[in-house]
Amino acid sequence: MSVKGSLELIFVCLLFLTMPTLDKTYLFIYLFSVFFIKNGG
Repeated sequence: MSVKGSLELIFVCLLFLTMPTLDKTYLFIYLFSVFFIKNGG
C-alpha cells in the first residue's frame, strides 16, 4: 500500500470514530464505492 493510501486509511478511521452512528452507514457506502472504482481502474 502506498503512503497516500495509508494516510487516507488513517484519516478515514479518525472520521469513522468521530462520526455519529447513522453517518457511518453512508461513510461505508462511500468507501466501498471509492475502493471499487480504484480497484476497477
